[in-house]
Amino acid sequence: MITKQKIQEMRKDINEALKAVAEKHNCTISGGNANYTTDSFSIKLSVVEKSSDGSTVTKEQLDWKSNAKFFGLDVELLGKSVKLNDGTNYEIIGLKPRSRKYPVLGKNLSNGKTFKLPAESVINASIVN
Repeated sequence: MITKQKIQEMRKDINEALKAVAEKHNCTISGGNANYTTDSFSIKLSVVEKSSDGSTVTKEQLDWKSNAKFFGLDVELLGKSVKLNDGTNYEIIGLKPRSRKYPVLGKNLSNGKTFKLPAESVINASIVN
């Protein structure tokens, strides 16, 4: 019988096994949510290739590069720091195009937390670097 506890235990083993595969293929592999019944379970996997400098490109970064212009955003803002009208500094880290009201992902530079921001506030922000 498959239970939440059994899934958690198996996920640890699966993640450990995937580390070797990820290393061999120069990528990162991470598991998403699990769906299960008493007889089976499935986990969605995300595989992201590492760049030449060893960093990974996230789905949100790719979404920024391909969709920023549709929100009136400058594609070159990705990875840059901006100061919003309230005086808070954020690093632009990606885009969630399905979130129409708050599509921009920004990392607050004072506490490191990620926030969803309205595109308009980023368009009107001043660039810090």
